[in-house]
Amino acid sequence: MTARETRDTRKLVDLEELVAWAIRDQKAHRDNTALHAVESAAHMSMRSRRGGRADGYAFAGGWGMDSCARIAAIGNIGTRIDGGGPTRGVAPRMHPDAEEVTTAMGRLPWRQRGLIIEFGSIGEAPPWSNGKQRLVRVPVSEIIRGPLRHKVLAEWVGVMTRFQFANWRRARGLPIVDRYGRSIVTDDVGIEFRYLEDGQRQAKVKHCPLQFDPSDEWIERTNGVYATWHAGMTALLDSMAGLALKDHRISGFAAQAEPWL
Repeated sequence: MTARETRDTRKLVDLEELVAWAIRDQKAHRDNTALHAVESAAHMSMRSRRGGRADGYAFAGGWGMDSCARIAAIGNIGTRIDGGGPTRGVAPRMHPDAEEVTTAMGRLPWRQRGLIIEFGSIGEAPPWSNGKQRLVRVPVSEIIRGPLRHKVLAEWVGVMTRFQFANWRRARGLPIVDRYGRSIVTDDVGIEFRYLEDGQRQAKVKHCPLQFDPSDEWIERTNGVYATWHAGMTALLDSMAGLALKDHRISGFAAQAEPWL
C-alpha cells in the first residue's frame, strides 16, 4: 500500500467548527425530540449496538424492525415513511460524525451542554469582557416620558450670602465692582437660592449621577458564561478523544480559557 493510499483525507477541523457544523447545519441535537423516554433509551441502545439500561428499563442489543422504538427512530431521522418528510428540521440523512458529537455532548452537565447548543447553533463563541469600563449617565426608567433620558438630581448646598461674599473679597483686597462700576457681588442667573432660619443661604445644585458601563455584575456574569462554555467544550474534546470519525479529524480546541487576561 502506497503512502498516497494510506493518507488520511478526512477534513481537519477545530472542535468549535465541528460543533457548529453538527448543531447549526446538521441539527443533530434535535435527533431525539420525537422519542419518549423508553423509546429514546431503546434508540440509544440501537445506536451503540449493545444492551443498556436507562430509567430502569433493560434493552437488548438488537431491535426488531416492527418495534415502536425502531419506527420512532426511523421517523426521527427524517426517512420518508408513508409520505412523511423530514422530522422537525432534522436532515433526511444524519451524518454519523454529527451523531457522535451529540452523543458525546449527552455525557456533559446540562448547563455546559445547553451553552454548547446555544452558541453552536449560531456558530460563535460566547462574548466575554476584558473588564474595561466607562462612566455614563444613569438612564431614567423606560416608563418615564420626556426628552431627557438620564437622571438629574438636585441638592441644596450652603453658600455665602452676598454680604459675606463682599466682605470675603474686601478682606483679600479684591474689588466688589467691575471697571464700569457694576457690582460683582450678584447672584448667578439661573441658580435657585434659599435662606434658612439662621440666615444661612443655600444654592440648588443639579448634577447627573454616573455609573460604570458595563457593570461589574455584567462583566462577572458574561465571563462566567464563557468559562462554563469553555469548560464544556474542553470536556467534550476529552470525551471525543480516540473516536474514529468518518469524514472529520479534530485538530484541537483553540479558544482560550480566559481571553480577558
